[in-house]
Amino acid sequence: MSKKILYLTPAWYGFKEIMSGEQTEITGLPSFSLPIKELIARGYEVDFVIIYTEQKPPKLEPKVSWLKKSSFKAFCYYDLKMPNKLLSLYRYRKVVKNLINSVDYDFVYAHGSSPAVVRGMVNSKGIAFGQRLYGTFLWDKISKHGKYRTFLKHIVEALAFRTEKSFLLVTNDGSRGDLVFDSIGSKGKFSFNYWVNGVERVNEKEIVDEQHEQYGDFIFYCSRIDEWKRQDRALAIIYKLKKAGKFVNLVLAGPVDTMGTSYYESLLQKIKELDIAEQVFFTGSLSKKEMHSFNRAALASLSLYDVCNLTNVFHEMMATGALIIAKNDEVLSNYIVNGENGFLVNCNDSVVEIIVDILDGKRQKYYDSIRHNVQVSSSQLTKSWSTRIDDEVTLIENSILDKRHC
Repeated sequence: MSKKILYLTPAWYGFKEIMSGEQTEITGLPSFSLPIKELIARGYEVDFVIIYTEQKPPKLEPKVSWLKKSSFKAFCYYDLKMPNKLLSLYRYRKVVKNLINSVDYDFVYAHGSSPAVVRGMVNSKGIAFGQRLYGTFLWDKISKHGKYRTFLKHIVEALAFRTEKSFLLVTNDGSRGDLVFDSIGSKGKFSFNYWVNGVERVNEKEIVDEQHEQYGDFIFYCSRIDEWKRQDRALAIIYKLKKAGKFVNLVLAGPVDTMGTSYYESLLQKIKELDIAEQVFFTGSLSKKEMHSFNRAALASLSLYDVCNLTNVFHEMMATGALIIAKNDEVLSNYIVNGENGFLVNCNDSVVEIIVDILDGKRQKYYDSIRHNVQVSSSQLTKSWSTRIDDEVTLIENSILDKRHC
């Protein structure tokens, strides 16, 4: 008999598009979709309860062979406003209770904070329970407001670091989930895992080095359009270069509406104010091959987020041999040695100086060596996705075995 796993989760970006049939390639958040695909390939039966906050549930018409419509057992609307939020949680708990009472699940996997409110119910049934967080903003809040105030104000997420379970797996994306655990975590109640994402190794022969003539000399900024991703910094850099007589274009890649459109609209307004409309291009989402090609063709690829710069995009940039200019933080310094395999900057002016020097063309061999060095660093520091996913599947399997031996 095959083992059964129940996923309690929102439809994360990338997986949502696979659910709907809009795409078949895994993009967006591969750290969510890839383990599911691997579990199914190994013979696990994976069911889903999908939580959504939009007016309508996500469309369900998958076109990939590894995902079946019958695996989606329920869609639960989650109202973010009180007091309806409490009613949403009650309905969600009822759905999960009925499922775990009627199906003999070996493992329940909650992705995010809110889905884990059924943890106690699952534990009482003797089912192994794991929780997955894709980074956290708690450390930034603890640093500013202290751990007690942060705990009370963000109790649902904070409880992920406190409550008993088989394991908690948090993405090491630079948001310092490790420090959150050190600050408020309950040692001994579960296995705490703080892992860097993997990367799909680039086959140099498969990369199409397109010239992208329509963009001229350009800077590449790949990320969903979101306020904390700080695409506005890239606009300011383009403007400063223009004022210095250097006309460089900006390619912004990524979806514009995953978190609403207000920030995207503010960027359009800023572009108009700075009079750089002819220099800024929005491409929408890109395939991996397209992203690799843009990284290779760009003067530089930027990562200037407020926090969490150690993203899937960053690992793709390294593996592709992009010329990386990133916000200086204590996490990226483990990957980028300034001036050797990329650049770490503290302000927009530093980015402008580097771009001007690249345009000068006198140190082309130096910048080529930086691209080469960062690919070497990637091979030394970052696991392949296949290895990283195998680690997560092993973590789940060990949790099932541990629960059976209790």
